[in-house]
Amino acid sequence: MRTALVEGVRLLDGLRMSEVVRFPSTTAPPDTPVSVREVRHWLQGRLAGTHVDLGDVKVIAAEIGTNAILHTASGAEGGCLWLAVCVTRDRVCLEFTDDGGSSTVPNVNAHPDENGRGLRLVKALSCAWGWDRHADGRTTVRVELPRSRPPKTQNQNLTMGP
Repeated sequence: MRTALVEGVRLLDGLRMSEVVRFPSTTAPPDTPVSVREVRHWLQGRLAGTHVDLGDVKVIAAEIGTNAILHTASGAEGGCLWLAVCVTRDRVCLEFTDDGGSSTVPNVNAHPDENGRGLRLVKALSCAWGWDRHADGRTTVRVELPRSRPPKTQNQNLTMGP
């Protein structure tokens, strides 16, 4: 796998997990392009067991990753895509940061034709989404997804009385 763990933190016995990764990793050859497939695969493996809809995660990663490759310097030779993942008790937050160089901003088209449907999907699948343009021209797209509650175990079924 060509990802590199930049930062990893686990707090409160799994109630919060944060990681930041770079695609492709810094150990990959300089001409290695960003691979949306690799991003989806990494997310699927990393978020397994977190009770987030992995199908939704893969669609969102594909849409945002593809936009970064097509519309920013992330798709140019030597480009990269940063992904920050934060898992809390109730949500999973994904932040995709591109390499900048785009004159457009992420938006949901009111009347999509052949283009512009991807962020409509992102909006529909997430409980919140947005973006920030940084001073250096990079854009971060943030998506929050709900976590479903895991099934109760026998130890969690506490009852009082007869």
